[in-house]
Amino acid sequence: MNILVVGGGGREHAIITALSKSPKVEKIWAAPGNGGISALAECFPVKATDLDGILELAKKLQPDYVFVAPDDPLVMGMVDRLNEAGFKTFGPRANAAILEGSKVFSKALMKKYGIPTAGYETFTDADKAIEYIRQQNSYPAVIMVWLWARALSSQRTLTRQRRQLNPCCWTVSLENPAAR
Repeated sequence: MNILVVGGGGREHAIITALSKSPKVEKIWAAPGNGGISALAECFPVKATDLDGILELAKKLQPDYVFVAPDDPLVMGMVDRLNEAGFKTFGPRANAAILEGSKVFSKALMKKYGIPTAGYETFTDADKAIEYIRQQNSYPAVIMVWLWARALSSQRTLTRQRRQLNPCCWTVSLENPAAR
């Protein structure tokens, strides 16, 4: 069988390495792939988030399966688009991929159904987030910031304030909700 793998990171390299060991796999393509992947698969310069480009590539190559690994194209609906065009895929549809693509959605779902998870809150105001962290007085604390035009000033405020919150451990995830 012939397989198109969407993505170009370490996860995709591991997937392609495993697929290349199967006697059932004849050909592997990757988009975009990377230097390491190119030793095992033919790479095409199509971004993983280019839904139209990947669909056109799949139409050209006619793979037996398309393996979509990265979160962003999954959340954007790549599997849905490929399925609608008649391609067999491995990867969740957009309505399931949101569990990985949106931490806010996932945490709200876990809270609603009593699934054990670490505590969380969401804020649109940096000062309220900082005050919440201080009130919790539990470290390390993880802060995920969604950055888009209106939130840039909030992100800068959080960055300026972080020195005052030691020993807080800061993790900032840059996400674009417009892509969701």
